[in-house]
Order: sequence, then structure tokens, then C-alpha cells
Amino acid sequence: MLVGRDHLIVRMFIQLGLRPEELFALRRNDVGKDFIRIDEAFTKGQIKETKTKESAANVYVPPDLMLELGTWMKSATGERDDWLFSASRRRESTSLSPISQNNYRNRVLKPAAKKAGTSGLDLLTLRRTCATHFGQKANAKDTQVQMRHADPVTTLTYYQQSIPESVKRAAVALEAEILEKAKRPDKAKTPAKAIR
Repeated sequence: MLVGRDHLIVRMFIQLGLRPEELFALRRNDVGKDFIRIDEAFTKGQIKETKTKESAANVYVPPDLMLELGTWMKSATGERDDWLFSASRRRESTSLSPISQNNYRNRVLKPAAKKAGTSGLDLLTLRRTCATHFGQKANAKDTQVQMRHADPVTTLTYYQQSIPESVKRAAVALEAEILEKAKRPDKAKTPAKAIR
């Protein structure tokens, strides 16, 4: 059901394991050839340093995801220092701020999850999903590096947890809906029927 910017954001959370405050603090110039640079965080309306020293790092972006990210950047205008995912312009303001993670969770993620038949989904759940799936394909050290944790115990204790089958089914259903919608060509909008 998610397309464009929102499809890309959710995919980046799931595949890269970014923290919400990191993803929404990305600037256009943080995107490299095959990586994104994490060097700041957007928390409580302010730009701050990353959570830990280990958090500030380059994160590898697989080719297909990088292609989608590059396509998004070409379609959305902006200067090199602009936010990658900017919020709507506020009234009486000439500048844009990054998307608020609370607004994104409430206005985009929760409605999409509800439509897919699941509840309790939040942005950190997407990060933990990345850690769990990544950990099934890599060793503990590589997973720790991907998640950018200072301590491997954090990765193993809090992020690499077994996932109930019901959550897996919901995640697969959500992904299928996201991918199906992304594959469909835009259909011409038909006028709404008159209310009688």
C-alpha cells in the first residue's frame, strides 16, 4: 500500500536497521555511491549528535535499495544540504524541517499496518526486524556492526529475538502489499461518484 517516499522509508528501516532519529536526519549529501552516512540525529525537534560513537558510521546500501533511493532523489528537488525526507512547510515559515518520527508513525505507518491487518507496529519494530533477519544471515559481530551497537550483548539480547509466526505473516503481508502497489502502474483517477 505504501508507494514513493513512504515505501522507500519503510524499506530503509527494514533493510538497514536505522534508528528513526537517524533516518529522518539524513541529508541529501549523506548519500554516497553505495552507502549512507549517519552523522547526526533528529530528536525532539532538534538536530543532535548520534546516540553513541559507534552509531556515527557509513551504512552499506544494497544495489536495488540504492537504485530506489537514487530514483527518489532525482524526483524530489533539493540542494545538497537539504533533508532527504523533509516535512511539509509550516505556515509562515520559509524553511523545511525533517519529518517528525511521531508524525510519520501516526500518519503513515500505523494506518498502513492497520490496513495490512496488524497492530503494535512502530519504527523501532522495523529496526528490530532488520536485526533479526540480518542475524539469520550473518554472524553476531556482523549484525552488531550493521546495527551499530557499542556492545554485542545489546544486539543479542534486545534485537535478535525470535519472531512469532503471526508477526512474520503480518510482515510478509505488509511487504507483499507494498511491493504489489509499487509494481502497479498509476491508474488515471476517476471522478468520485456523486453522493445521493
